[in-house]
Amino acid sequence: MLRTQQAPEHAVVVVDPALESSPVVTTAHDWLNGFGATVSQRTHAGRNSLDEIERLSDHLDGADVVVAIGGGTVMDSVKLAVSMADSGTTRRMLSRPGRSGLIVLPAPGGQQRPVVAVPSTLGTGSEVAAAAVLDHPRSRHLVLGPALRPVAAVHDPQARETLPPWLIHEGIVEVLHRLSSAHISTHDTVQPQDSVVLALIGELIRASNTLDRAAADGEPTPAVVARISAMSHVPALHLGRPPFGIKSWLIASELSLLTGTRKVPCLAAVLPAVWRAVLAGDRRYGSAQRLSQVWTVVRTHHAAPLDPDPVRGLAQLVERWGVEPVALSSGDRAVLVRRVHQRWGAGLPMLGDLDTDDLTDLLSVSPEPAPDRPLLTA
Repeated sequence: MLRTQQAPEHAVVVVDPALESSPVVTTAHDWLNGFGATVSQRTHAGRNSLDEIERLSDHLDGADVVVAIGGGTVMDSVKLAVSMADSGTTRRMLSRPGRSGLIVLPAPGGQQRPVVAVPSTLGTGSEVAAAAVLDHPRSRHLVLGPALRPVAAVHDPQARETLPPWLIHEGIVEVLHRLSSAHISTHDTVQPQDSVVLALIGELIRASNTLDRAAADGEPTPAVVARISAMSHVPALHLGRPPFGIKSWLIASELSLLTGTRKVPCLAAVLPAVWRAVLAGDRRYGSAQRLSQVWTVVRTHHAAPLDPDPVRGLAQLVERWGVEPVALSSGDRAVLVRRVHQRWGAGLPMLGDLDTDDLTDLLSVSPEPAPDRPLLTA
């Protein structure tokens, strides 16, 4: 149910262009018309860049509620645009972010217009997260703040009807990364939420088995994957975890920006390196004991045999799911290391005491690219 003091008079529906003719858009209009609201629609085809978000923000004047229908880019853009339109402080902070990759917004001083999120993809969890990604011309920022959490998330199967199997599998990799990294990040022997996190990982892997069969049979995507994706953002699951424990996301985000590649192939390149460091005993990246717990759950629930070594087994898993890790040359790694250290380390708390030598060692085992691929530039 839409939580407002009174029924909305005007609503704006922001839609991914691939979904303009989807029945889910008609459903959203019908729902809003049921409140007696006039509804306008805007297609958002751009990136979640500052210029695009400012333009979107200018089109939200007079809207009592905003509905975002699309993937992570659309949902993040709408959340940032509404926050920018309703808060001069947010507008200033997003416009001049500084060198840090992290922007933390203050709690809104007054009532903010509600956002309803209807995800068309799996994995990002933006529909329930108090977070969004913002791109500047030469930098990418993770923006956190309570105002960014939508008031409602609607998981409508109509929004995912055309989602291809390879994108579904990428979504599963992203959720597995989020759940496993949170579990591994702490060195506490037992935390109350551990059993819940491990159970969700098990259900996610079981769902992936079902998805493989469903893709072959032409059946629709099981809703359980979407629910686990949303649940992976529940704050209670992250209580007691280090606030910047998931360092693989920071590195993969910079790699994605530098290469112009989707996030999950970048995660597939970075996560094995992080797991290798964890197993080697580098406690800054997480707990080897907890990684073993995660991998035991994955192997137990996956339909096909996986290598008992987590790093080799993870490589098998992402290959079976059709995810190809981004490859890096030694020159690429040098550029990436400088970027990651500048944006998330060098006195900033997100990388802790990891320096450029540590990051170079971490990424030294990443896949090599084809010899004719151009080097990255900072």
